[in-house]
Amino acid sequence: MKLLVFQSAYPYKVLCERNLLDFATSKDLGGFFDTVYTVHAAATVEFNFNSRERYGRITTYNHSSNQIFIEAKFGRYWHLRKLPLLNFMISQIGLIFYLVWLFREEKDLLIRAEDPRYNGLLGFLLSRVKRLPFIVGTWGNPDSIRRYTGVPLQPRVFRSTNAEAFCERYLLRRADCVLVQNEDNFNYAVLFGAKAEQVKYFRLGNAIYPEHFIEPELRTYSPSEQAKISHKGYKVCTISRLENLKIVDDTLKSFKAMKSSIDSQLYIFGDGSQRDSLMKLASELGIADRIHFLGNVDQQILARLLPRMDLVLSPSMGRALTEAALAGLPIVAYDTDCHPEIVKTGQTGILVKYLDVKAMAEAGDFMLENPIEARRMGIAARDWALDLMNPEKLIREQRQIFSELIKMKYRRLPKERYQV
Repeated sequence: MKLLVFQSAYPYKVLCERNLLDFATSKDLGGFFDTVYTVHAAATVEFNFNSRERYGRITTYNHSSNQIFIEAKFGRYWHLRKLPLLNFMISQIGLIFYLVWLFREEKDLLIRAEDPRYNGLLGFLLSRVKRLPFIVGTWGNPDSIRRYTGVPLQPRVFRSTNAEAFCERYLLRRADCVLVQNEDNFNYAVLFGAKAEQVKYFRLGNAIYPEHFIEPELRTYSPSEQAKISHKGYKVCTISRLENLKIVDDTLKSFKAMKSSIDSQLYIFGDGSQRDSLMKLASELGIADRIHFLGNVDQQILARLLPRMDLVLSPSMGRALTEAALAGLPIVAYDTDCHPEIVKTGQTGILVKYLDVKAMAEAGDFMLENPIEARRMGIAARDWALDLMNPEKLIREQRQIFSELIKMKYRRLPKERYQV
């Protein structure tokens, strides 16, 4: 069997540069799939409008014999850059025809989309052309995020939150299988029309960089890595894309409100479009000299630096929360998305009410002022994450999910297609 995955998290070069390839290559489930094709429909979307690299033909990267990355540009022709919508549509139509041609003779194929929005539309279209089961993942709760931000998660594609929500409902109702990480994701999928019996828990522990699983005390780091966090005082951190939906501004506000912040440093791992506005907010709050924007950090370096932190504040960290837990860090988190699955108040950390900046600050102070108790919860968080995200166990569970979908696929085919 082969697997075709539509995703828009990272282009291939970024996966390589930041040691994130496990995020993509783990999808073969230890050889369950002979080949995994990872498709990014607009890999150059972040490039400058006038950059020639933003435009062009489809690019294919043969990472290995069984891992192939296919990337379309945001626009097909540089000379059409002043007509971005037309240019984008030409690029996407070309991608669809390319995939139909590439898999024209392929029978042993499953199609998976990593969100019920644009990637879902592409996956749904190809699955209908190929008469295959439609698999879609939803790794968060877009409905609650939209209520907070008031804007679509994919504003370049959807002009309004209503249009984006309509697309999600349309695709989730028609999905043969919906993959979710936790109960919050499950409830969202069912609320938006997915059949409960077709929603499967599909945690992503096997997609985490392996060094995060090493005992924190055994993770060594170089002097240059140490220099990144050599400032005096308590070391507080968050790991996040710097985008509006990740609520990193609440991290800064909570840090400012902490009594212990005057003796602390805040390290922000990650980058994004909100970096400048967050730096401005840090200045307005009078804490700019204690905020350190480290940018996108290689996963190996991140795994080595996290155990040197004293506390993590998590408004909305997603997969990174598991990485923090595996580092044995004391955690304070909002009670949203995957957080309640990992953080149990008084056991593996402290959960506070969503968007309650004051409560997050008070919980952060408690952790720093009670290091023995914080250490106990950090150790418990690591133990819990090791069991919940055990890669071998998750691979077995995920193979079972896909085995059932393969059976469904062959039940749909005309008898002459699979008779010996």
